Amino acid sequence: MLETIDAGEKVTLKANSNYFDGKPPLAGVVFKNVPDAMVRVLEFKKGTIDFMQNDIEPDMLPWLKNNTHADIGVHQGTTFQYIGINLTHPILKQRKVRQAIAFAIDRDAIIRHLLKGTSDTANGILAPANWAFDDTVRRWPHDPEKAKRLLDEAGYSDPDGNGPRPRFRLSFKTTNIDLRRRIAEALKEQLQRVGIELEIRSYEWGTFFSDIKQGNFHLYSLAWVGILDPDIQYQIFHSASVPPNGDNRGRYSNADIDRLLERGRLTFDETERKPIYSQIQKQLAEDLPYVPLWWWRNVVVKQPSVKDFVPYPDGDLISFKQVTLQ
Repeated sequence: MLETIDAGEKVTLKANSNYFDGKPPLAGVVFKNVPDAMVRVLEFKKGTIDFMQNDIEPDMLPWLKNNTHADIGVHQGTTFQYIGINLTHPILKQRKVRQAIAFAIDRDAIIRHLLKGTSDTANGILAPANWAFDDTVRRWPHDPEKAKRLLDEAGYSDPDGNGPRPRFRLSFKTTNIDLRRRIAEALKEQLQRVGIELEIRSYEWGTFFSDIKQGNFHLYSLAWVGILDPDIQYQIFHSASVPPNGDNRGRYSNADIDRLLERGRLTFDETERKPIYSQIQKQLAEDLPYVPLWWWRNVVVKQPSVKDFVPYPDGDLISFKQVTLQ
């Protein structure tokens, strides 16, 4: 139950003695607002934070392992990181250009060097933990030579061979969080190798998200969190879901996808729905209204005294109701 809110500081919950499944062992939970990643880690080391999930900079995990008694767990997750694309842009509306971008990105290198192995390369919005996931859906391995050929075929030849002049320029929007900027810089360098120049623009969250909702972007990166039912794709990809009616922010429109998405919500029978969503995943993997990046793993860092927490793929904290402190 909500006890107090200290704006910008913390939210305090207290145990509900009338909870239908019995009063939880903990007297309460305090969610502290600690914006600085280094301060979070130092407070954990001091013992003023007991639990952190998915709010740790990957670079800090080795330090936590070596300098604290942290109980660290890395678990399969469903949070999907992607590059969003404005499909009304004269260059980006061409599918071969989007496919070239997908081939130009070295996801494995970013996961290895920047994310320290806390993610898995993705081929679509539905993660392997989802019942509708199709592991035969096309993937986009790092292949800069294929990317260059596709750009040539799309009519954007390299103006000076291996020289410094780009084929074309695009802007890439992200938040001003340090890790997000470093990922953007890595993407810029990788796309530059195939002749695409990115101008990185970083903003505080409110400005950034306002631009995305209004369609004021060329490329951007965001994540979908807590994906359970594949019907979420109606909200994201149906042509009727353009804001403010939904989250089709890139203005994707495909009549076949519309029909499949409408069929997918006509039954609750998973055996009937699965082949429908398999077709959707395969078509989206070709059209690339999003360029898939990775599925984040859930990283749980807790004090050894925190017992009985069970991680969920979507990052849910529902198991706090059974957590004890020893």
